Amino acid sequence: MIRGANPLLVESFTADAVVAEYNAVVQGTSEGHATTTTTQNATGFLGFTLDEAETVGYSVPVCSIGTALGVASQAIAVGDAVILSATAGEVDPASALAAGTAANVIGYARTAATAAGDRILIKLA
Repeated sequence: MIRGANPLLVESFTADAVVAEYNAVVQGTSEGHATTTTTQNATGFLGFTLDEAETVGYSVPVCSIGTALGVASQAIAVGDAVILSATAGEVDPASALAAGTAANVIGYARTAATAAGDRILIKLA
């Protein structure tokens, strides 16, 4: 585990989809529900999962304030602003957006990713 993860607020949500540990999740189908998204730069970010939900309907703990581990979909430098990726549960650097597109920043990378699938520490925005 990367040192420095500090989940200051952990909330429990009902999973609307199977989610893996360290997935970025957004508001699900109703209040108190969470799911992943395949829409890059989506809104409705709730936080990062601290455990997996192997079945729809399971409860999943989510870090919504503090620093958490997330999964990068590509290389990300320390300090980069991050957004939700089109790869479910992962994050992209905000610089991956087309010029002129407003970024829905969800946090800032505290550690670097060199490849897709790397786990990084993210300070939530």
